[in-house]
Amino acid sequence: MSKLQRVTQLKMPVVQGEYYLVPTVRYEYCGKVRDWPVFLPRHADAEFFNFFDQHYHVDPRFLTKRDFDGVSSPRRDGFAQCQASPLVRNTWASGESQIVPHPPVIWKRRRCARSVIPYRYGSTKEVQALCAAHAGQQCVDSAGGWICPHQHFAMGSVSVDDDGIQTCPLHGLKIDAATGVVL
Repeated sequence: MSKLQRVTQLKMPVVQGEYYLVPTVRYEYCGKVRDWPVFLPRHADAEFFNFFDQHYHVDPRFLTKRDFDGVSSPRRDGFAQCQASPLVRNTWASGESQIVPHPPVIWKRRRCARSVIPYRYGSTKEVQALCAAHAGQQCVDSAGGWICPHQHFAMGSVSVDDDGIQTCPLHGLKIDAATGVVL
């Protein structure tokens, strides 16, 4: 058996049906406690999204069909749910909200169930402001492909569309896959 690659160190998009080492976090999400596959890094989104809590976004590429269908709703498919609702939870203690901390990331063998991640919120004013703020920036090249300048996500495992563009699955920044320039 060949050694599995960490999804964060790929320079080519993931392939549906193949196995990878994927970062996971055991947490409650959509009412279920699971080892959820997540995009790294954990981050907050105060500047553009007014979201101050540290969180992860669930990586829908590595959700089983059951979990993908389970996070979907009549208003949102699994992609939209993973993009709009990060992995963060509040509890109420003595009438005050407290964030439930994330446990450590554990790398697990996961099968890629879907290789393309359609970004559902590109037309929102927040995403448009984010894109305008980063337009023209040069991404850093790394062992994991271009690094998105917003939250430093390694883009190497993300598919490239027919126009040669990679869209960051965290917040929708579009990057020219050939040059690494944010569009």
